[in-house]
Order: sequence, then structure tokens, then C-alpha cells
Amino acid sequence: MLDPRPETETLVETALARFRDWQNEALRILDLGVGSGALLCALLREFPRAAGVGVDISLRAVEVARHNAKACGLDDRADIRTADWTEGVEADFDLIVSNPPYIRSADIDKLPPEVRNYDPRVALDGGADGLNAYRTILPSSAALLAPEGWLLAELGAGQEEEALVIAARAGFRDCGVRRDLAGVARVLVARSPRAVRGSASAMDSPLHDHETKPRGELTVRLIAMPKDTNANGDIFGGWVLSQMDQAGGIAAAEAARGRVVTVAIEAMTFLRPVKVGDVLCVYTAVDKVGRTSIKMHVEAWARRFRTHNRERVTVGTFTFVAIDEAGRPKPVTPEAEKLQQI
Repeated sequence: MLDPRPETETLVETALARFRDWQNEALRILDLGVGSGALLCALLREFPRAAGVGVDISLRAVEVARHNAKACGLDDRADIRTADWTEGVEADFDLIVSNPPYIRSADIDKLPPEVRNYDPRVALDGGADGLNAYRTILPSSAALLAPEGWLLAELGAGQEEEALVIAARAGFRDCGVRRDLAGVARVLVARSPRAVRGSASAMDSPLHDHETKPRGELTVRLIAMPKDTNANGDIFGGWVLSQMDQAGGIAAAEAARGRVVTVAIEAMTFLRPVKVGDVLCVYTAVDKVGRTSIKMHVEAWARRFRTHNRERVTVGTFTFVAIDEAGRPKPVTPEAEKLQQI
């Protein structure tokens, strides 16, 4: 059972922002890997009409979570049970949350003594790359979300690109991340695969598969190489995402007339795989300009190696903040507003 830590506060804050208009609704919440119950109890306190299910493979964790739910006066709304992730869990949930084990196996012994000596390894160890739990949770959770439901999962530092790919391939829509106060991409945010296309959402972005013309200006163009493949022989989705981030950063920096940093990646949708030898072309367009921020529409197209056909492969929305030489946010130049797409 993992003791709750400050990083998880970002997940709670993300849930509150996402469901701010549902404060008094009878939400159904699922907490995968409930641990001490801190996350589920915090959400049930914030949503007074919600009911929650918490699952954990550890009998001891389940006992502690039940005790804590009762101590908080929430035991009548919290169903804490022993299960292996989604095993035996039935749909439909409005919100699924999880703080799974995401530490790489090789890094366990490098953790601070107060963590590695007291927290159970099963609550920390995420496998060779730290992503084993996500490969189980995301595909199995897809069918458990209501059409307007969302999944929020805590991430380890540097895991956002791979997690976004796993989520998109599991069928989730509008996949993105939320950063913590240190700027680390801390929470994976993914919308139900059953979401009605075109329904209102703060993370919606236009996506029309029939479009044959890229939107925006060509910003990055390069060839996909064998070194960038995954185990299936396709180009690794994280590589494509990194090229999109780079392209968005180039365009945002030009618009801001200076340095920018990525603060959010939203509405990522992976449409088709990229193959070795394909020419990847990344197009960018300014969607919205704030006081210090620039939101970019970024889409990647592949010109196929053998057929030379051109297909859109990935679409996303990236938000950048203009910064000065000291790394502090600074106002965007008035010229950037002229680039905003109508």
C-alpha cells in the first residue's frame, strides 16, 4: 500500500476542474489501485452525491481503505473490494482514476529510504519501463466508462509520450496531460471511447478524417527511420508526438518572438501508424492567443514510402507559454494575435 504523496494532488485538482459543473450530480467513480483510499475519499468529499468503487489486489490495502472511508463518514458511498485491476468491475463510470505503480524496476533501489524501505514493491514497481500497469488499465478501462466519462491516471516523470500512445491505441479520445507545479506532465487525461463526436468538451478539437488538405503551415519534415520503431515494426508513437511538440514549439516561438515552453498537450488522436521510410510532415496553426500563452493546432501527415499517398496520421493541440531569459512567463507580442486562426 503506497502512502499518498503531494503529486497526487494534481490528479484531484484535474478531476475537480473536469467535473466542476457536475458538483451535485450522482457521479460514479472508480479508483483502480485504491491503496489507502486517500484519492477516492478526497473525491467523494468533493462530490457529495457521488458513489465510488475502489479496487486493490492487496487485502491489507483494502482493509485500510475501508477503515479510512468509515473514518471519513464515507463508507455508505464507498465500495472497497479486492480485485486485480478491473476484474469483476461493471460499467458505467463517469470518472476512473488511478495512481498505479510507475517506477522503473531498475530505479526502485535508487528511491529515498523512506519510500523503498517501507512502501511495498508491488505498489511501486511498474516493470522495465514503468508502464506495465498502464498497458493493463487503459485497454480494460475503455469499456467501463460512460459515454461522457473521463479517465485520469497519475504519471511518472517523462512517461507522457508513451502513455498517450497506449491510451490512444486503447480507443480513448481527446488524450492529453496535465502538469504539476514543477512542470512535470503528471496526469494522463483521456475521454471515453464512446464519447459522442462533436459533444461539448474543454478538450475537443476539430477532427475530420475525410480532409485531404493539411491545416496550417509545414513546419517540420523528416524521414521515419528504423531506429524509431516499436516492437511491432511501426514507428513509435512517442517519436511522432515528439516531432509534433518540436514543430509546435518552433511555430509558437516564431509567433512569440522569443522562447516558449510546452505546458499542455491535449486532444491527441492517433489515426494511423507511421512506417519506416515514410516522410513525416508536421503542420502547425495558431488556434488561440492568451496573455502569455499560445495554443497550437498540430497535425502530422505521412507520405507513404512505396505508394507516395499522403495520409493524416496524428492530430493534437499543444499549449506553449512565452518566457523571458529568466524563465518567467512574459506577455505575448501583439503580432501573435494576428496569426490566430478564425
